[in-house]
Amino acid sequence: LGATYRLIDEELLASAEWTAEQLSEAARFNLKSLDAPFKQDEVAGNIFYFLSLGDGYEASRVLNKTLLADYAARIEGEFAVGIPHQDVLIFADIRNDAGYDVLQQLMFDFFSNGRVPVTALPFLYEDGNLEPVFVLAKNKQPKE
Repeated sequence: LGATYRLIDEELLASAEWTAEQLSEAARFNLKSLDAPFKQDEVAGNIFYFLSLGDGYEASRVLNKTLLADYAARIEGEFAVGIPHQDVLIFADIRNDAGYDVLQQLMFDFFSNGRVPVTALPFLYEDGNLEPVFVLAKNKQPKE
């Protein structure tokens, strides 16, 4: 199929003599082999990590539990995760209220401009779980 995508359904799995569990295990293994060189930026006392390599799998890396746990260990504030579109993954160390405003503005901008949008809502990561959070961003950012 070259550089195209194909939906894997139960019929295709059966013809390949694979189970859903085997497919899931192979996918998780492949995710762990992907590089994740995040770029870091600080805004209003909050740390943001961006991943955008152009490989089409940036958003999929959110399923890598080891990657999430590694970043959770270094976060000082609240650990927020953004998946605005397929080609970007955002981790944020939210240390003050301005961090939520910045995160929501980033999420909306990336969501609006991405080729394959996922969600404009960020998530909070706690105890191995992602919970969606609704943030009402303010128009004006506090001065540093």
